[in-house]
Amino acid sequence: IWSKEMNRLFAIICIGFIVVLSGCTSNPQKPVKLSKKYWDKNKEKIGIVLATTPEMDTHIVGANCLLCMMTAAAVNSTLTDHMKTLSPDSLPELKTQIQEIIKAKGGNPVVIDRDINVESLPENDSDGANASKRDFSMLATEFGVSKMLVIDMDLLGAYRTYASYVPTSDPVGAVQGKAYIVNLSDNTYEWYLPLNIKVDAGDNWDEPPSFPGVTNAFYTALEQGKDAVISDLR
Repeated sequence: IWSKEMNRLFAIICIGFIVVLSGCTSNPQKPVKLSKKYWDKNKEKIGIVLATTPEMDTHIVGANCLLCMMTAAAVNSTLTDHMKTLSPDSLPELKTQIQEIIKAKGGNPVVIDRDINVESLPENDSDGANASKRDFSMLATEFGVSKMLVIDMDLLGAYRTYASYVPTSDPVGAVQGKAYIVNLSDNTYEWYLPLNIKVDAGDNWDEPPSFPGVTNAFYTALEQGKDAVISDLR
């Protein structure tokens, strides 16, 4: 009988294949550094916003057949259930910290109270250097800003590697995503910082139901991600 749990596992598997396929067909955006005098020349209003935050989850990589992925998802289901109870609730604080940094540098920041769904924006037709994949131009009128600094997370939770059916690592706390400044007039990145942070959960990670080692590793990774954004802007 095809149960609700099997439906959930199948959905995880389909998303995993989509992520793998999209990773194979697109070139990753390279980092773009801010010049030391960036804020001296940029006095227009810049919005600071969070992209829609992905759900907390256990992300399994390398179980590269349908049955392998279903098996790995089932083995890690207790950890996954726990990860879904956690929340990256300190992430919005980063907007205020960024606002203070930009103000101190002479910029004109505006904190945007609500999140934006980047994936729902139209695709950007331009394929020039540092061109964004999405067309952000409509946000200029909506929020009254000329540029947008976006904190855009792709993956939050636990991360574990497999070779077919066999785990090749213990779960680690993981935060993956990017932060960037996009010019709303031409959809180009003026700053782009990839984030890929993983924190060891320790040898005694397998402690259900609360998994304190993996929990602490995730929150440590989240703080390291926030610190990386702040450090790169300073």
